[in-house]
Amino acid sequence: MNPTPSKYIRPGSQRGILHAIALALPVAILAALTAFAAGDTTIYSDTLLGSGSALHGTTVDSSATHAGGTAGATWTAAGSYNETATGTIGTSTTTQGAYLPFTPQAGHVYTLTATLEYLGAVPSNWAALGFQTQADVAHGAFHDASGAAYAWTLLRKSGGGQPQFFGGPDTASGGNFATASQSGLQTVTITLDATGASWTSHATINGLDSATVTYGTNPTDIAYVGFGGVGTTSNTTHFSLSATGGSTPTYAGWATTNGVSNNPNEDTNHDGVQNGIAYFMNATGLATNPGITGNTVTWPNGGNISATEYGTQFVVETSPDLVNWTPVAIGDLTTNTSGPGGALTYTLPPGAGGGKLFARLVVTPH
Repeated sequence: MNPTPSKYIRPGSQRGILHAIALALPVAILAALTAFAAGDTTIYSDTLLGSGSALHGTTVDSSATHAGGTAGATWTAAGSYNETATGTIGTSTTTQGAYLPFTPQAGHVYTLTATLEYLGAVPSNWAALGFQTQADVAHGAFHDASGAAYAWTLLRKSGGGQPQFFGGPDTASGGNFATASQSGLQTVTITLDATGASWTSHATINGLDSATVTYGTNPTDIAYVGFGGVGTTSNTTHFSLSATGGSTPTYAGWATTNGVSNNPNEDTNHDGVQNGIAYFMNATGLATNPGITGNTVTWPNGGNISATEYGTQFVVETSPDLVNWTPVAIGDLTTNTSGPGGALTYTLPPGAGGGKLFARLVVTPH
């Protein structure tokens, strides 16, 4: 079904050429309504053991495109990290980090586990584990990286002070464990609970619990999970991230809950927005299609479909004539973040052939 254009705009002169860009109404296409619920699933698992080769660019031992993970993910790591027979050893004299892509999704409880040991000579330095908004491998301190750190913990050398846990961002919302310094190779577990309206996190070191942090603003901008170290050497082994409890939203479940048709291409409440688009935006009442602001169109991602499903469950398409449609490559999107509170943004390029270009969102929900 080809939509009719909802708006034409003349954004002004670009290099002396006046042109018009049109936005086509979003359209949802009919798909098989295959519902599935996720149980306890390992997203990433890696022993981090090897024969001395660099960690950077290696494929994680086990991975899944589930609950924010990426199948076939590779490590983005500082060049100082090498996989050895006893673990991944970082030998930087300053700081170092290693990360895998990850975006948390509402409705899941995440468990991040690894064994850590700080091997350096300065007791006040540490090894760290947690979540980050950027893969800044040059700053293993986590809190002084270019992104923001969330739900992360650190271990120091014996005599260097108590282990600490911070809910974030960075060193906000946290502090010392109620225990003496833990030295040697320690098992660290961090839990990020995204099932409630306000997410929570806490950490455990060999059965000793930190305080639980409740977020005023949920850290939906987390984009990576990993580990790091500050000063000389650190050792990390048996890294894993799993999603426990929770379920993956499905269109069929959402439609039943909200009393709309099982056909995502219909518009049950006659608000001008097809059911599939409303599902993507998680608009449970009257919804509106987005307009253009400065040649840019933004669809809110309400959290039912992860940003990692671009090209599978949803895609932006463009057309010069409303007949021939071309998918927009993920790298050409302006923004693609998971919800709740996420956004899918595309900036229409100037100087389109024929003076106009149409864009639409196609949703094929599970």
